[in-house]
Amino acid sequence: MGWVGYLLFLFFVAGIFFVIAIFALTWAAKRGHLQHFEEQSKSIFDDEEPEGLEQDAFPTRRAPTDHI
Repeated sequence: MGWVGYLLFLFFVAGIFFVIAIFALTWAAKRGHLQHFEEQSKSIFDDEEPEGLEQDAFPTRRAPTDHI
């Protein structure tokens, strides 16, 4: 199989992924999963981690210590 065969196979696989993505988006839109993003995004917060209050922090680097 030459490079044309590989290219055709790649387009075929890409086409299958495209059809699956369109089907998934259509299914989600029909069932209302793509509505009210603002309300749904707040559903992950609770009393232990309220909205707008940063709970996570990236650890800072420690200064290198000299081992003399």
